[in-house]
Amino acid sequence: MIKFFYKVIFVIFVSSLAIFAKDYIKIANKSTNFQELCSRNFNIDLEISNLTTNQPITIDSIILVNPHYKIQYELTELPFVLTPASLKEQLIQVNFNQNLDYNLNFLVYYTINSWHQSFVESSIINIQFVYNDLYDNFTQNKVSLELKSALASYLSNHTAYTYKEARQYMFGSIDNVDGWVECVYTGRKIQTTTIPDVNTTHFNNEHTWPQSMGADYEPPKSDLYHMYPTDETANAKRGDYPFGFVKSNIMWSESGSMLGKDENGAIVFEPRDVHKGNVARSLFYFAIAYNNPFNYLNSQEKTLRQWMNIDTVDDRERKRNSDIAALQGKRNPFIDHPEFIDRIYSISTNEDFPAIPQMFVQQQVNVSSFFLKENEPYKLYLSNNGNSTIIIDSISLENMGNEQLINNYQNIINYTLNTDTTIAINVSFADNAQNNQQKSNLIIYYNGNSQIKVNFKELYFNSITEKDNLQNILIYPNPSNNYTYLIIPSSISVNSIKQIVLYNSFGEAVKDNFSFSIENNSSIRLEYNLQSNYYFVELQINDQFITLPLIISK
Repeated sequence: MIKFFYKVIFVIFVSSLAIFAKDYIKIANKSTNFQELCSRNFNIDLEISNLTTNQPITIDSIILVNPHYKIQYELTELPFVLTPASLKEQLIQVNFNQNLDYNLNFLVYYTINSWHQSFVESSIINIQFVYNDLYDNFTQNKVSLELKSALASYLSNHTAYTYKEARQYMFGSIDNVDGWVECVYTGRKIQTTTIPDVNTTHFNNEHTWPQSMGADYEPPKSDLYHMYPTDETANAKRGDYPFGFVKSNIMWSESGSMLGKDENGAIVFEPRDVHKGNVARSLFYFAIAYNNPFNYLNSQEKTLRQWMNIDTVDDRERKRNSDIAALQGKRNPFIDHPEFIDRIYSISTNEDFPAIPQMFVQQQVNVSSFFLKENEPYKLYLSNNGNSTIIIDSISLENMGNEQLINNYQNIINYTLNTDTTIAINVSFADNAQNNQQKSNLIIYYNGNSQIKVNFKELYFNSITEKDNLQNILIYPNPSNNYTYLIIPSSISVNSIKQIVLYNSFGEAVKDNFSFSIENNSSIRLEYNLQSNYYFVELQINDQFITLPLIISK
């Protein structure tokens, strides 16, 4: 059995595109510039410095705005306070398993406490992740159709055997454990060291990709990666039916495997849970190695992708992969690296990932009266966390009359914002000295017909105390899966919460009819069923609003 090692190379730079706004914190990477790891987990050590000489700063949160391919990260000791001219190291624990170059785009949210003003700073860390195995030679930085083509090329021309030879290897060694062979569908075992007599043992050979669907000639007929020992009856019941979840009309069932109808009324065969992932990885291998004959995979791919997660690769499957590779000369990539499936939009067709330019920008910016008196510009960060280029056409200021808060801003015209990159624009304000709340809307136009509106609102004096309370609201866990909690400080009555809205990174409300439950007068449980991405939770408490970042990761 081969072992896999992972290597990560770190390069870091802090965004410096904003040249007019003052920097109040500095971010530096204290991780080693080159680090070899024997796992998929690695640490990023950020040193955050308070550049002011008289202002305590609270580091509120650190968010990865461009999470791809199920990357996971965890932070500790947040929030924390930096006293003037001090520094602190923040450890970010990361789990990533793709051999890709990746710009990790972190945004650090912080508050200058005496000004009651929140800010954002950007830190971009480049990781070059490799597997340190044979796959780096032909899959490094490849995705979708390019990755499929590379895998197909690798799987071609394996060492083939006759059907009798293949069955002898399967029953005699590959699927033989101490003289016993087990049916993958029912768990029934027989004692044998050779090809068993079907008339006496009632054992047969299962072609996971049916012979009638393109596995009736060599070499696919004798390809051991989709051949498994099975009980004769289970083999016959499966026949050449596609795989799927049985929902009704069960016609046969044994030990968790069953034949019946799926939710659409089609007859499907469902293997027991312990073999679901094996089926998926065998069919994905076969579809790429032999170009999906008869389009047999098409109707099953969605379900099989689920089965990859239901039944993950175990030691027995890894050993089987190595034993077959010793004979056939090629490995099953979806056993060695099941995460490849996340980089391929469709195994069964030549469809590519839809081009989704996705801009992330802070949707609500509160500007405190204290910060207005400093007459300093504010840095607004724009990030592309989609998979295609964004062209920023222009930025305009909506006319708010006498209530206008913004008096100048850095316009961008026909600017190309590449995937996983961030820029900062400067925005300056003017206090009209009147006792009214000023506000402005900055509109970012991009890609010809898309726009995002950023709301700037003055946080005037009589709302500062309430704002202090609002800033103590926390989201936990974050990142989350299907639910999270809003942790409400005791100074806020949960009954004063008027509305909760969930926005996506486009600023679109994706859930505005939140029904929430109050637990122990100190927390609110929010439930949702949304795709992995970056979101915002906006709370209205009395006449005040607060926007909190939320990452959903599944």
